[in-house]
Amino acid sequence: AVVSTQSTGNEKTTNRSRNIFKGVLDLERCVVVCESRKAKGAGFHRMGIQSKEGFTFQPEEALIQVEYGVLEVFHDKISRVPYCLQSLYELLLPSISLAFYQTFSHLTRLGYCVRRVMRKVESSGGVESTSGVESTSGGVESI
Repeated sequence: AVVSTQSTGNEKTTNRSRNIFKGVLDLERCVVVCESRKAKGAGFHRMGIQSKEGFTFQPEEALIQVEYGVLEVFHDKISRVPYCLQSLYELLLPSISLAFYQTFSHLTRLGYCVRRVMRKVESSGGVESTSGVESTSGGVESI
């Protein structure tokens, strides 16, 4: 990382130039796909699923990565202007509850590794669905 220090009067400010990863929002699957195959940064080793496409982030993982400043999310691969955080909230929060995101972000900031666990849940109508969240303590809660 390149570090530059500027002096403005009596205070010094430090600007660090670092790699900011770029992702594309896939609204059909409600995920963000980042083409980078190298796990660098605040949460790339703890969040997302690595595949042949790169990293795939669930909505809550993408939002927290944007908040950390390590991921920019674009509409498509040729866009030059990333979504602002407020726009991403409006696009991604309807797919998860606000309470779920607040819990996820709070636990993540405390240092817990919170990941979704997909398990089959049988409903009364005989339709199977998948849901669940697992924390590092190993407990599983249905959402």
